[in-house]
Amino acid sequence: MKKYGLVPDGFTCSSLIEGFSRLGDPDGLLAVSEVMVKEGVQLDAYTCCPLLKGLCREGKVMEAEEILNKLMGKGFVPTRVVYNTIVDGYCRVGDVKKARSMIVQLESVGLNPDCVTFNSLINRFCELKQMKEAEELVKEMEGRGIFLSVENYNTLIGGYGRNEQFERCFQILEEMQEKGLKPNEVTYGSLINWFCKKGKLIEAELLLSDVASREIPRVQMYNMIIDGYCKVNNLIDAFRLFNEMKTDGVFPTLVTYNSLINGLCKVGNVLEAEELVNSIEGKGFSPDVITYNSLIYGYCQVGNAQKGLELYQKMKSRSVKPTLVTYHTLINSVSIGSV
Repeated sequence: MKKYGLVPDGFTCSSLIEGFSRLGDPDGLLAVSEVMVKEGVQLDAYTCCPLLKGLCREGKVMEAEEILNKLMGKGFVPTRVVYNTIVDGYCRVGDVKKARSMIVQLESVGLNPDCVTFNSLINRFCELKQMKEAEELVKEMEGRGIFLSVENYNTLIGGYGRNEQFERCFQILEEMQEKGLKPNEVTYGSLINWFCKKGKLIEAELLLSDVASREIPRVQMYNMIIDGYCKVNNLIDAFRLFNEMKTDGVFPTLVTYNSLINGLCKVGNVLEAEELVNSIEGKGFSPDVITYNSLIYGYCQVGNAQKGLELYQKMKSRSVKPTLVTYHTLINSVSIGSV
């Protein structure tokens, strides 16, 4: 641009930031930030947040903070959203101490942390299974007069689910409703997800039945439970729930079918799995890499690597890009001589 006497403006830089963020290119984002500072491009929260968020997403949190400090030195006034972005970035890379220091900085400029600020910290402790520390943050929020949001409660439910403390999860559900907050798809989905991961599929189905009386989308919940049954090779209940799903007016997705196809392949029912693939193509679904990987694995497991190779060629002809899983399955099968 400079070659033709053009100077980048906020709109141009915002477009570049959006592009580099989508590509996951932190170096590109840093280059744009340098140009912005050098050329004195006027920044607002609308431009700054995507830049900092893009860097934080790629783990470049210190660089994001440095850019923020430079911009503040040139008169930029950060909002709470900007600070929340950096706080969340530090929590994601595991530096809770630094995240805390950013909250202190936020308060030093006359801003107050909110439920979003604290949710980043709570989420980090939940990931570490440190629920005592997470609860202490909740008490701190209450002491500051900050009302917990549905997202805060969802994070806590996910944390307790991770720890298999399901009784506490239900206590939190009750607490939410007592405070006039309405549990949403994420609330129930998180609990069902952890029931499935911990092998409590009956409990997951019971909760799904309760959700049926509420106006909450359930397709992802059905998918999680069906996948849970497939993972333990219980295809009878997987297909039972699949049929109930359709009867209930919930339309299966490619994720639903992929779970069933994978389940069939795991137990050696590859012909049935391939029939299911053919049937979904007639319903407008296009098999993806997960579909093909399941079929290739299934045929290789029953000693038919030749069919696996044919499916590999078929997926490429349909512009479905193979993954390392695809190659590993084929190489392992060919090496033991099942072609």
